[in-house]
Amino acid sequence: MIINNLFAISEDKDLTLTPVYYFDEKHSLLGSYRQAFKKGFLRVENGYSEGYKRLQKTGRTKGSRNYLFVDYKGTKDNLSPKDGND
Repeated sequence: MIINNLFAISEDKDLTLTPVYYFDEKHSLLGSYRQAFKKGFLRVENGYSEGYKRLQKTGRTKGSRNYLFVDYKGTKDNLSPKDGND
């Protein structure tokens, strides 16, 4: 089961938190942050889980699982927000 929670931080920024519920495994939490700039767009995504509930399956190990992904498309010389705040 997936439930999205979108938070509009401002006109050019938003944050989405998505808990993912599993019946046979531990739950996870996904997050996504997006921001528009004058000459670009930033997207940051992450996810976290406490790990596997059932370790007896082949290849599964103890410990949490997480990731971080950052993607920026645009020019690096102008990272000021699109609302004009320099």
